[in-house]
Amino acid sequence: MINKKKIKVNILVLTIVMLYLLFSSHKCYSNSLTVDDIENKIILAVTKELQSKGYDDVKVDVLNMPLFSFYSANGIYKVEVSKGNNGLNQREFRQVRILKNGMPVKTFGVPLEIKAYKYVLCANDVITKESPISYNNVYIKRVNVSKLQDNVLDKKSLNGEIIANKMFRRDEIIDKRFVKYKPDVSKDDNIEVIFKNSNGLFIKVDAIALTNGNIGDVVNVKNKTYNKIYTGKVISKNKVQIQI
Repeated sequence: MINKKKIKVNILVLTIVMLYLLFSSHKCYSNSLTVDDIENKIILAVTKELQSKGYDDVKVDVLNMPLFSFYSANGIYKVEVSKGNNGLNQREFRQVRILKNGMPVKTFGVPLEIKAYKYVLCANDVITKESPISYNNVYIKRVNVSKLQDNVLDKKSLNGEIIANKMFRRDEIIDKRFVKYKPDVSKDDNIEVIFKNSNGLFIKVDAIALTNGNIGDVVNVKNKTYNKIYTGKVISKNKVQIQI
């Protein structure tokens, strides 16, 4: 005896499966791609790349699309854009590759104009060479850092001791290529010297640094009491260790 109820259920299941396949087929193979689509995908890809590097405010323009017309349908399309270098440039050239169903169908290059903004340090007055850069002589300004290839300093940079390696004019952006950081041990500074032997015993004395140095560097120091010169290794800020 035929089970009509079971037949109805099977027909319903079959109908649902056919509708799913029909919908899936439409979703996979009715995709199309135009020149505007390609340009938008290039802009989106480069914008996301720069945002991942910490640039929140980004504007990307395609200066010239080498394609006058491009339209294709019934396929799954992917637009791949080459990565930029480690720096940031106002003008960049990227390679673009278009794939249809996983196979490359078009490769070309596009010139881009990039604007990426940050809040950076600017001199609020003349800063002479060898002067410290601090909250007292800078202010914060929003600028397009792509013009400077991102050779800028932000507010976080003031956590360290920065020294101007050139004269900065009033309102000039502080370019990190023209600054240096105060060493861990500076010449003529008062420092602490630790004399340590192989058994772990040590003696601390006050001294004067005769040369500059950072952690790991070997510097000369002079004992204040006996005016004797020693050579030791910088182990931390204003601290030198001498093995005896």
